[in-house]
Amino acid sequence: MSTRRAWRWLALVGFASALVALYFYVRPTRGVPGRAYEEANRAGVIYWHGRLDRPEVALTFDDGPSVPYTEELLAILDAHHVKATFFMIGRNVEQHPEIAKAAADAGHVIGNHTYSHPNLELERESYVGSELARAETAIIAATGQRPHLFRPPYGDEDRFTLHESGHLGYVAVEWSVSSKDWQMPGVDAIVANVLAHVHDGAIVLLHDGGGDRSQTVEAVARLIPELQRRGYELVTIPELLGESAASP
Repeated sequence: MSTRRAWRWLALVGFASALVALYFYVRPTRGVPGRAYEEANRAGVIYWHGRLDRPEVALTFDDGPSVPYTEELLAILDAHHVKATFFMIGRNVEQHPEIAKAAADAGHVIGNHTYSHPNLELERESYVGSELARAETAIIAATGQRPHLFRPPYGDEDRFTLHESGHLGYVAVEWSVSSKDWQMPGVDAIVANVLAHVHDGAIVLLHDGGGDRSQTVEAVARLIPELQRRGYELVTIPELLGESAASP
């Protein structure tokens, strides 16, 4: 191989590597537009927000259940008489079925966040179906309830994912306000991220699993009374969307 061809090959490999690195850097928020609250919901298929003329907000938690964070959040929610929506990972439910059951028994809504939290974009529908089915089996075994809400990992969704999830009786739920708590930016920053962007009909993304969520726990303890002080009613996703829109 000539020197010129070798340099061209190295440049091509370097460019491809840079694209891959960029993809994995932005993936945690990819698929979620910066002004998601303006996105048009697709009734019965996918929702970004609730009604924009009603002061209701849904707190949602991804990646649990986990110890001790889900339990601590359940205690805070109970103290404020607030119900939330937990999008649970199937393998975590298998590890902590008692926590999943406690959340369901307390009146919180349990959603399907797949079994192993893979990136489903451009995956075969059979793979999407397998991930949803395995998580569903774990959730039913732990709670006795079949979930009908689905949140794609990383917020990534495409027509194949939506087609298969809809075929299985699921409604996809994204979010319009991100706390960015996965970055662990500090409690003040998490609170500020939510309060700066909250709006009527907001779906707020938070996490109760996937790492150290102590900042999230403290932030939620501060957010709930402040959101209520601002006149927001904190509701579950089915309440936010309407039972007819959020159930099969």
